[in-house]
Amino acid sequence: MTPSAFQDERPSAPLGVVWDPDPTCNLSCRHCATPRGHHAQADWRGVHGAIMAAAPFFVSLGGGEPLLDLERTLAIVDGFGAGGIRINLTTNATLVNAAVARALAARKAFLKVTVSIEGGSARGHEAIRGVGTFQQALRGLEHLVAVGLDLSLAATVTRDTVAELPAAAVELAARWGVHHVKLARLKPVGRGMTVFRDAACTPAELQALFLRCLTCDGPDRPVRIEISDPLTALLPSGTGGGCPAGRVLAYVSPDGRCTPCPFWMHPFGRLPEDRLVTCWQRMGTFLEGLAPPPPCRDCTVVARCGGGCPGIFDGPAGIDPQCPRLAVAGP
Repeated sequence: MTPSAFQDERPSAPLGVVWDPDPTCNLSCRHCATPRGHHAQADWRGVHGAIMAAAPFFVSLGGGEPLLDLERTLAIVDGFGAGGIRINLTTNATLVNAAVARALAARKAFLKVTVSIEGGSARGHEAIRGVGTFQQALRGLEHLVAVGLDLSLAATVTRDTVAELPAAAVELAARWGVHHVKLARLKPVGRGMTVFRDAACTPAELQALFLRCLTCDGPDRPVRIEISDPLTALLPSGTGGGCPAGRVLAYVSPDGRCTPCPFWMHPFGRLPEDRLVTCWQRMGTFLEGLAPPPPCRDCTVVARCGGGCPGIFDGPAGIDPQCPRLAVAGP
């Protein structure tokens, strides 16, 4: 995409914001993007106000585990809802009981609640999230289904789970009447950095997964599959949707740093000291001038994939090591 085309297609403010108000969690997942230890946090009320001022269509709340502080999360949801902003909430569901599910269902602001389940079996899930967490998540999912919330399942694709995906996740979703499955690559960020070399998929495994997703997805299927990843541009006939980070979505970390996504290290400002729209404009100026890595410049899909995922770039050349085309051609 040319710079002018990039700016023409990019809105003047983010359409959606992914916000992690608190990195605290009741689990210790081995792939988590949050590093261990103490983490600085911004005043959540100030950040909430700064996001409200930008008037996105929706906000996706994550963590940490947002249901650890249910009172605060409900206050955040109610505040956005009063401003006409819809909410997606991501949870590991281990803290969801009947009362929590009813409290969430009473909020009309929810677009969707996403439950993180790694594949469709205890083996894959608990290798990442800990012993006993699979059944805990399923019990939480049962409560959420019972109150009629619109739900999705989300899985991080690793070498341990890639062979069973997307089929196992789709089967589990269908069993619970869930119509949406999200898949994302493991990123070398936070705790994920320590396991990435051994747990990340090979380019061939990733390409095979994307192709399997094509056969499992479609408007006539009961369960839809979403993969927001630049490398989906490699799918046949340009069927991949690419990555929305920095183009329509912005991310705000627990300490208020504003980036295109949770895996981007360079911030473009900090809320609430900076306005979100100001951070968005800085982000756009930077992304407009960002050239694809040299090995990618003659690739026929570079305008759509942008040279891969910056959250996973490897080495001084800044290439995506999981790109199937680079694996064949060599950098």
